[in-house]
Amino acid sequence: MNNYGQWAMKHWATWLPTRYATIEDPRTFFSNLGEQVANQIADLADQLAGPDLPDETYMGKVGRLNMARLQASEVILAQEVYLPPEPGTEEVDPDEEEWNRVERETLAMVIEGMKADEDE
Repeated sequence: MNNYGQWAMKHWATWLPTRYATIEDPRTFFSNLGEQVANQIADLADQLAGPDLPDETYMGKVGRLNMARLQASEVILAQEVYLPPEPGTEEVDPDEEEWNRVERETLAMVIEGMKADEDE
């Protein structure tokens, strides 16, 4: 299971417990969801980045591709992973330190994905 699947599994178990309880095989479900999210992010990032620009420098291209990947991650994670909480779970505030850890992990994974893309 990739990081997207792990994040979704944790988020759903915490914030969507009723929905989570209906999943027969959470490991398989979230493994598949994680792969779908990764593919959707890659596809959207390609669309957002667009074609190479005339006279674009190497660093300009890196910046454009990185920004497209960050924007795609933000959109897809909000749509597929970090769904709004079920009623009754809103009053449970996540620990700020935990939230910061999740944000750091998300950013690290996005950066890791960008490095892997550059290596291809």
